Amino acid sequence: MASPLWLYVGQFVYLNVPTISKLQWHAFTIASSPRTSPDTLTILLKSLGDWTEELVKYSEDCKKNNVLPTMYMDGYYGASLEMYDEYSTVCLVGGGIGVTPLLSILEDIVAKLQKGESLRQKVIFIFSFRELSLLEEIHPVLMQIKELDPQQYYFSLHFSLTRAPTTGQLNELIDRERLAGKPHVSATKYDASVTSKKPRPFTEPLRTRTSKVMMFGASFLVTLIVVLLVKYGNKVQADDENLWPLQNFVEISLLIAVGMITVYTSVALDKKTHDPKTSTTRNYDVVETPRLPSIAADVHTFQNLISEYNVDVGRRPDIPDLIESAFMEHRAFRKAHPSSSAAGNKTIGVFVSGPEELKKAVEYAIEDIGSQHFDVHEEEFEL
Repeated sequence: MASPLWLYVGQFVYLNVPTISKLQWHAFTIASSPRTSPDTLTILLKSLGDWTEELVKYSEDCKKNNVLPTMYMDGYYGASLEMYDEYSTVCLVGGGIGVTPLLSILEDIVAKLQKGESLRQKVIFIFSFRELSLLEEIHPVLMQIKELDPQQYYFSLHFSLTRAPTTGQLNELIDRERLAGKPHVSATKYDASVTSKKPRPFTEPLRTRTSKVMMFGASFLVTLIVVLLVKYGNKVQADDENLWPLQNFVEISLLIAVGMITVYTSVALDKKTHDPKTSTTRNYDVVETPRLPSIAADVHTFQNLISEYNVDVGRRPDIPDLIESAFMEHRAFRKAHPSSSAAGNKTIGVFVSGPEELKKAVEYAIEDIGSQHFDVHEEEFEL
């Protein structure tokens, strides 16, 4: 079950796969919005190093053995990106797998619109990528955008496929069933080679804030009492000053003992609280994140995807031209919708995530136009 702490788009989690390494934890940005599904999340990752390569191999092994992978997650961390709602025009600039945090913003906007909120922002999405698989992954949310704004009055999409694909790649079929949300795994049990305990998709936080304050307060009070007793109570060296080493040993031993007892008590209470027999935490069955009820009937291959979104193939995006175009669209949108802007906020909210070259290109393009017209948020995303 999702922790109540996941309330904002743009947050990240740490993942640990004990089959690969019991000590390594790797950070991944959440690519979905809590408004879409509060008890599931989506993470996009790319095989770029030893750990991710091992993860892909482990995933394939689990498929062959018809078991679900066992993973541990720690989160949620990071600042919210929900300030995107403060701008009348939002410009999202993403490169490669770095587009992940921007997808959470797009999905959050779509979720709001599907719940009845009216369109009141201009959203410009600039995406540069080398792998067609990335376009396939974001196809569901793009289809939802086209359904909500068929005339593309509020949404502007600018895609660049920097590496020209082969004919075989263009003719390759996309996984329509998976993108439509149909189950693509039949396994119902987790990989038990790492742990015999029954994993749960999510769990509640270990303790509430109130219980933490009470626990720390009690620990401090007990420690203070022990220190006062040791400092001002009957001392070992009261009758013999030569016993001061023994006195110091007793003081240190008492403090260590109090610390050990506090930790032991805390762990014991935690185990009792999270005992499956007594815990009230709800265990969720494994479910698939709902994507789209249907995929466009005329989109079957990657060639169809490229045509569907007018992808510019074989070259990098012209960032200066696209940023200038975004600025002109922003001015036109503000003129047509003067009440759409937040009070006193006339700037374009620019969210950039991707390689350093892309960030620099956006920075230079904005400087040429005038930085006073833009409010830039750069996401740290190491590739």
